[in-house]
Amino acid sequence: MITVIKSAKQRSQIVIEGLRGQPLTDLCRKYGISESQYYQWRDEFLARVPCSLRGPRLPAGIDGRQQG
Repeated sequence: MITVIKSAKQRSQIVIEGLRGQPLTDLCRKYGISESQYYQWRDEFLARVPCSLRGPRLPAGIDGRQQG
């Protein structure tokens, strides 16, 4: 039986499983979602994570973008 994922909490839990290293194919099969749906939820989840939890910021120019 496939459970329909409705709540933000459920989506966040799935995303966290993926970020912890659960193989994406297995994760998507387990919850009955597509990989594109997982990536959409992941991007939304990461957009809400405070910058202080994402790690150190790189100085300007280090990330390959031109300054100016």
